[in-house]
Amino acid sequence: MRIISWVVALIVGIAVVLFAVSNRQMVDIGLWPLDGTVAVQLFIPVLVCGLVAFLAGGVVSWLSA
Repeated sequence: MRIISWVVALIVGIAVVLFAVSNRQMVDIGLWPLDGTVAVQLFIPVLVCGLVAFLAGGVVSWLSA
């Protein structure tokens, strides 16, 4: 069972790296109450949102246990 979890983690890791490499175009991000924008590569806000969602799910799961 432990080997299966390592294989799944490896596949997910490779998919994340391929996503980051293939989405390197620049996008402008502006936060509503603040003036100005920040130019970042596209994969950064996508992966940050995914990380925040993962952590929020972990917190909800932890609090419900």
